[in-house]
Amino acid sequence: MSTRPPRRTARPATVTPQGVPGTRAEPEPQLIQPAPAQPAPAPSSSDDTTTPAELVTYTWQITPDQANQVDYLVRRVRRQLGVRRLDRSAILFALVDIASRQDVHTILLTHLRSRLDSQTP
Repeated sequence: MSTRPPRRTARPATVTPQGVPGTRAEPEPQLIQPAPAQPAPAPSSSDDTTTPAELVTYTWQITPDQANQVDYLVRRVRRQLGVRRLDRSAILFALVDIASRQDVHTILLTHLRSRLDSQTP
């Protein structure tokens, strides 16, 4: 049994819209519709009235080890929540909300005091 591909036969000539025989008609151009605009993502904080123009860039410098700790926390929380995307700001504000409780605030102050005391010569 032969495994050769089937022979191609010549296609019949077509007439273009301009009436020139022997050439193929150009396909109609397809208009590409732009995707509908997606709404801007909501801010991560609980205040949903903030517009993207009102957002403030909040950055600080940290060591590579601190960056690894933050990234590990973000990945771990993301995995435990079962979400693909979670902004660091969402985690930061969740921690701020938690730290506003008096018992957690006291623990935070104690922890920070001990770190500051260990850094002073």
